[in-house]
Amino acid sequence: MIIDGKQNKLRKLLEGVLTSLGWSYIFFFSVQLIASLMLWYFNIKLFHSELFTDENIQGTIRVFTINVILALINFIIMYTWGMYNAKKFGRLHRRKFLNDVTNAEVANYFQIPESQVEHFQKSEWIELEETIV
Repeated sequence: MIIDGKQNKLRKLLEGVLTSLGWSYIFFFSVQLIASLMLWYFNIKLFHSELFTDENIQGTIRVFTINVILALINFIIMYTWGMYNAKKFGRLHRRKFLNDVTNAEVANYFQIPESQVEHFQKSEWIELEETIV
């Protein structure tokens, strides 16, 4: 079953753009994080000599401060996005499940007697001489 309600096209476009921007933000943040960790891992001597010398310590502190601020901004954006989704979609019960399949429907589908379906359900081991599908 396809759920496709009639929505305002402008609203649908806006939600699509915002969702795309959110996923792009997550993707590029993840790529930057992975690339930084890999570069630091392979250049650990260069990392230490460039960041922790006396003349570069102020720059190092500034970079770490900027990263902490960016991490907080990232957290606020992600938390706000999650709360929006929870508020907008969290309480909706839109899924409509089909009724359970009865033994008569199974028997009709496979074109076998209903008693045989019940026998198959109760049996622990079933050997078929030919396939019923």
